Amino acid sequence: MIQTRTELAQRLLAFFSQGRYLEIGIRRGDNLSRVHAPRKVGVDPVPRTAELHRHLKPHLRHMTIHARTSDDFFAANQEQFDVIFIDGLHLYEQVIKDISNAFNCLTPNGFIMMHDCLPETPKNATREYHEGAWNGDVWKAIHQVQRDYPQIAHAVVDCDWGLGLLWRNDPNAFPVDIPLDQSIMDMGFEDYSEHRATSFNVIQPADLEEYLAHSPAALAEREAQGEPGPDAEANPLVSILIPTYNQARYIAQAVDSALAQTYGNLEVVVCDDASSDETPEVLRQYGDNPKVRIYRNDHNLGRVGNYRKGLFDRARGEWVLNLDGDDFIHDPTWIARAMERICSDSGVVMACAKKRTLYADGTAKVGDQNEGFPEIMEGADAFWALHDCSFSAPHVTAVYHRRTAMELGFYSYDIVNTDLECTYRMLLAGRIAVFPDVVSTWRMHDENASIYQNAEDRIANLLCYVSPYDAARGRGLPRDKAKAWLGAHLDISCIDAYALLKYDGDAQGYRRHLQAVKQISSNAFYRNALKPKFLFKYAAVSLGLATKKTPHWMKEHSR
Repeated sequence: MIQTRTELAQRLLAFFSQGRYLEIGIRRGDNLSRVHAPRKVGVDPVPRTAELHRHLKPHLRHMTIHARTSDDFFAANQEQFDVIFIDGLHLYEQVIKDISNAFNCLTPNGFIMMHDCLPETPKNATREYHEGAWNGDVWKAIHQVQRDYPQIAHAVVDCDWGLGLLWRNDPNAFPVDIPLDQSIMDMGFEDYSEHRATSFNVIQPADLEEYLAHSPAALAEREAQGEPGPDAEANPLVSILIPTYNQARYIAQAVDSALAQTYGNLEVVVCDDASSDETPEVLRQYGDNPKVRIYRNDHNLGRVGNYRKGLFDRARGEWVLNLDGDDFIHDPTWIARAMERICSDSGVVMACAKKRTLYADGTAKVGDQNEGFPEIMEGADAFWALHDCSFSAPHVTAVYHRRTAMELGFYSYDIVNTDLECTYRMLLAGRIAVFPDVVSTWRMHDENASIYQNAEDRIANLLCYVSPYDAARGRGLPRDKAKAWLGAHLDISCIDAYALLKYDGDAQGYRRHLQAVKQISSNAFYRNALKPKFLFKYAAVSLGLATKKTPHWMKEHSR
């Protein structure tokens, strides 16, 4: 149930595959960091991001911050946004300007959020700023919208000091320019008490979904998805998404492996990200198959954009497996077995098994994870088991609940391990069906999107660990366990970064990675920077005494 501004923003963003989010008044950037979206823009005349928690600072690489007033930002802005959160200067005259400007750059089905709409005491509602809980007179803007603008739907969710929610009732009655009304400016707290009870449309968090169901975004979503089949409850539809780009050598094996699944209620959705090789020609053979739908993007959306387009806009299933176009499922019973266990427990949000890694030189590797766990386990326990690598939830095996994934903001970051960042957070959302079997194959080759290209890729990928860590702390994982989890994964990142020395001869890149780790955890930095093996290799590379090696997965690569 929604209780915070972050949760409400994330819920609203679940309607939009492009996920364009604007926040007015970011302060340190805590909320902006915790909202997961591919495009995040923050505006604040004096952003205090230097004060942001250490573990949140990697998020700064994945957002755009404008150090200017909202008036100046809107005057120059050319972008449109799906969700706009207004939390700037808490004065009526500024809020109505921000609302007017926000509607002018809001997508047709978008939402505007407002903070501080329900002050609890006269002190909270003063126009004069003071330390502590200060809501200002934001509430007056809600009153004016309700009184004068029937083309704007409005409600206030009764949590987190009152979260206002606005959308277009009549798209033909825009743009709007809400003028300052002196009679509203002169209202006092006694007027607020009266109007809150009669006209603010205050709703409880438990009633939010019912209210959202009438929004243009929800109506558009229902129209696109259609009605579920008659046996959907007992036999839920599963979508196997196959995003692909220039994978003509592999794509047929991926599609064939999906079609070989014995589970009956299944669709295969191929999302071609404007491939320039023979991928479209290979896919033509499936054009008449009723289980296969093939989409080709008008232009290249990139890996994350293509993932989200498939998940948010094209999949119709209640459950999803995202199978990259160069991977394949080699167990034809996998979906059937996963769904049998999923349907046995309504609290399950994901099923996962083990993967086989297949290298380009023909060698393969299977890990020893997922042994000895219960068939269904609490997600928090699975999350903790990641710290010693005894558990894994490979993306190539994960059958996950589509709606939950959308509400978590899946595939929001253009990082190497964007898939793991998502599945790690999914573990915290419910129970997990665990299988010790090896069911899918993940290819490792020099064209794989999960290959680090340089030090910057590795530094950006630290988000894969700090984001789930922050989510775990928010879900109540004890601080000591959460820090141990993060430390273990930062150690893994440093071990991986050793490849910068061994394969790339990049001593400076390795050093930059260690410094990025230090910004998050000094303990992890010193624990790894002082390892003799790392020190000796760093010195040898720096002095030009080391010979670069070629990874075995780049040898004998067939073309």
